[in-house]
Amino acid sequence: MKNLTIVVTGPTGSGKTSVSLALAKKLDKCVFLEVDHIKHMILSGFYKQNKQWLYSEWKLVGQTIGIMTNNFLANDFNVVIGGYMHSDGWASLADQVDITHKFLLNPSKEVIKIRDDERDSKYFMGEEAIHAKH
Repeated sequence: MKNLTIVVTGPTGSGKTSVSLALAKKLDKCVFLEVDHIKHMILSGFYKQNKQWLYSEWKLVGQTIGIMTNNFLANDFNVVIGGYMHSDGWASLADQVDITHKFLLNPSKEVIKIRDDERDSKYFMGEEAIHAKH
């Protein structure tokens, strides 16, 4: 049987990490690749424009996750990829990997704002970022 490559995405505060981890723990021989972990490795990708933090290296993030995914699949693992990525990153990933399942978590902006308000201040996104990513 072919191994699974599952993507869980959505806006900030939608529960991507919680759902991805729970799903990965239910599957045999599975890894969870968190988009943010790869994104934060590329320190020079972050820049500030009009008081908002943006990111320039989405394509590279998608390529890197694709390489990692293919390596795990070649070693008979299932892969769950969780996180937010710009469309350039998803396109780059899809060029390399056959994604078997895609899930979009999309709660209302009100729910996302409540979850954002509960975050540690260093991870707080704010209304502009919530609106931009919703």
